[in-house]
Amino acid sequence: MSYAIVGFGKIGQALAHAFARKNINVTVASRRPPEALAPQARAIGPTVVAKSLRDAKHLVERAKYEWDSATGQPLGVSCGI
Repeated sequence: MSYAIVGFGKIGQALAHAFARKNINVTVASRRPPEALAPQARAIGPTVVAKSLRDAKHLVERAKYEWDSATGQPLGVSCGI
């Protein structure tokens, strides 16, 4: 399994902590360059790696989005990787 967290604010960091506690490898990415995220990612744990949005994109592309038929907005994401 491969995991990516897009967005590395409070919620993204909380998710990264949860993955790290279980020793699960996870990529984190945001609009900021990976060099700016790397110190925070390293502080969370060795299983958390900062990458660019472009580098994390392949994980997101493999996700299946569920859509609200009335609004056309995404409801959530399920990954069967």
